[in-house]
Amino acid sequence: MSCCSQAMTDVLGKDLNRLVEMITRENSGLALDEKKLKEVKNICKASNANVKRIYELLFTRLKKKNSQVRYLALLLIDQLFVRSKYFRELLGGEIRDFMQLTILGGATTLSVDNEVSHLPDPPEVATLLREKGLSVLESWNEKFGNKAKSIALGYNYIKHTLKMRFPEIRTRAVVQERERIQNEAKSQEILRVKFEKIKSQKDDLFVEVGNIVEQLHGIFEILVPSSVEQYIANSLPQKTATKEVKKEENSDDDLFGSDEEEEDENREITEEEFYGNDAGRGYINDTIRGGGMGNSEYELILRKNQGPIVTETRENTIVFQGLRDLLRELIHKYLPILKEWHIVLLKVEKPSKEENVIRESLLGRVISFTIEISKVREKCKQLGVEDHSLDDAASAPPLLSSLLSTSQELNNEMEDVPMGKTEEVSIIPVTEKEEVK
Repeated sequence: MSCCSQAMTDVLGKDLNRLVEMITRENSGLALDEKKLKEVKNICKASNANVKRIYELLFTRLKKKNSQVRYLALLLIDQLFVRSKYFRELLGGEIRDFMQLTILGGATTLSVDNEVSHLPDPPEVATLLREKGLSVLESWNEKFGNKAKSIALGYNYIKHTLKMRFPEIRTRAVVQERERIQNEAKSQEILRVKFEKIKSQKDDLFVEVGNIVEQLHGIFEILVPSSVEQYIANSLPQKTATKEVKKEENSDDDLFGSDEEEEDENREITEEEFYGNDAGRGYINDTIRGGGMGNSEYELILRKNQGPIVTETRENTIVFQGLRDLLRELIHKYLPILKEWHIVLLKVEKPSKEENVIRESLLGRVISFTIEISKVREKCKQLGVEDHSLDDAASAPPLLSSLLSTSQELNNEMEDVPMGKTEEVSIIPVTEKEEVK
């Protein structure tokens, strides 16, 4: 071996010593440091010599009289065992000592006559160490038992001779998968029934919701102008009219020579005047000041009107009460149904192309009505119509009442599905402009 290669090996050996020490030290938690684990893997990829070096280091850590150190060393061993054939060969030659240090307790011999000794303190981590040791041994036997005979022998010895119970990972996984398939089949059966009910009840529900929304828009027409833009335009000062009034007032006595000023405003400004001389700078400053800017002695403050844009009075209280009643019916009765339909339509399986087209069409209409309800609710809020009971109803569990029969199995299986962002249209309050001297 050349001097350069020997020096490199020494450096990597020191790095492995440092990394293993840091990863498996006491009081460092019960999980591996991912960054340091990646460094260890990269070093082990370089050569089998590095793999053997870290194997020796980890076996030394397994002999420490501390279950936390052993547990962390076991986690790192498991990571390397499943990735390196050479590491598996090394561990297979010392599988008995490995089982003693991680499962049985004691560090020298295995015997059927010996009682299982206790693993070192702390006791709560010792329990985790034994469970993890059994788990990884079972997993290794499942994956590599056919080729790594020593692993299979160790597994059979622990299970059949010492009668220790393994976590039975494979059996448990098979049972869990079978239960998952059965539960999913039951859920789909319930969803199919609900889907058929939705198809038969959709017309009536959509008509009822559409009528309520139409009535609400009719009330909005009574309380506010037909469009937000028109309302804002009618509420803001009429600047054009103001200018015409000023011209009429000053027509007899034009102190500032309006004709000349108009001609001056319309004339073409040369590039030299605009950028290059004092006259140009003066023109810019005069223009800025003419627009109300360029003066640091005052500031503009925009204040948003916090109150409702229309106040409830004795004359319109009947209209407001009708608005509340319709909104309450929409939120309490129909919104929960639409949410439930949304979940069903998302989760139900589509056995045919034709049914998938129907499902997508229904889903689009449900989403459209939900968005429309959000819009009218926001408009009601702008009008000062708020009821905390509406919030409670909107966040309550879906109520299907007579339209859909509830099922405990479906409720256990189905989770709330986010509706996504909805477009909201708000009535914008009039702003006030105040000049502070």
